[in-house]
Amino acid sequence: MLGNFGKFDNGTICFIKQTDGGFDDNGNGIEALQTESQTYPCHIVVNTNSKKGKNEDGRFQVCSYEIYMDKINIDADIVKLTREDKFLGKFEIQTIIPSKLLNRIKIFV
Repeated sequence: MLGNFGKFDNGTICFIKQTDGGFDDNGNGIEALQTESQTYPCHIVVNTNSKKGKNEDGRFQVCSYEIYMDKINIDADIVKLTREDKFLGKFEIQTIIPSKLLNRIKIFV
């Protein structure tokens, strides 16, 4: 770990890179594939957590998070988050911002 943040990390993040599906030369479908990275320690902060959503099929939950972690190169659009051994879900990456002060990156999902 680059910084001394380990004691503040409360979860893990795994990056998921997805390849697009499509069709081969014969018109047969090609399945989209997802490849997961290793897991990395991180600090997860809740931005939004609302269970007030409703649609025709019932209720749904709206969540967004800020994730702080050591700097790495990220080549993925989706993350899988776990906090304190509880799986939070898979989320699309919205923004990645370097935090020079902390020598970490901040990821919004």
